Amino acid sequence: MKIKTRKSAFKRIKQKKGFFARKGAYRAHFLRKKSARGLRLLSQSVRIHSSDKKAFSRMIPYSA
Repeated sequence: MKIKTRKSAFKRIKQKKGFFARKGAYRAHFLRKKSARGLRLLSQSVRIHSSDKKAFSRMIPYSA
């Protein structure tokens, strides 16, 4: 029996080699009060914590 993929997680998270990656939050509005360095750091992808790895692998069962 196939397991359904959680589409919300599938759209937000990419699987890299051995870990999951997501985009940083707080990048949508109120950007004027944030520094250029802070905005650069927010635009980078962030690794998902190892304690959440099992939960995300269940949400996205057929990812590489």
